[in-house]
Amino acid sequence: MDEARVQRDGSDHRRELGSSAHDGPPATQRLVEQVLAEAIAVGRAEGARLPDSLAVQIMQALEVSTSTAPNSMHADRLAGRRMEIEARNGAIVRIGARHGVPTPVNALLVDLLFSVDHG
Repeated sequence: MDEARVQRDGSDHRRELGSSAHDGPPATQRLVEQVLAEAIAVGRAEGARLPDSLAVQIMQALEVSTSTAPNSMHADRLAGRRMEIEARNGAIVRIGARHGVPTPVNALLVDLLFSVDHG
């Protein structure tokens, strides 16, 4: 995968099935890419010097890690614990708002995950 794909608005098409965010359905891949793009924009607004290749590096790491271990929020959910929504995606939304950086995908995830967690 190249950086241009991560930064696009989701117009490319990927394999329909797979075991990770990187290889998963195109809609899942686009969602992960958008979450990362928002997080990176917020980090940069906070003053972090993040490489342009960061999203690609994270996607590659997810490809390996998701095939061997679940995401920590997924693990929390499976174990019956509350997910760490506010500490992760919620922080991106709050800090983004402070800097005027839009984070619509992370905000939607916070709302959806909160409903699952507290529903």
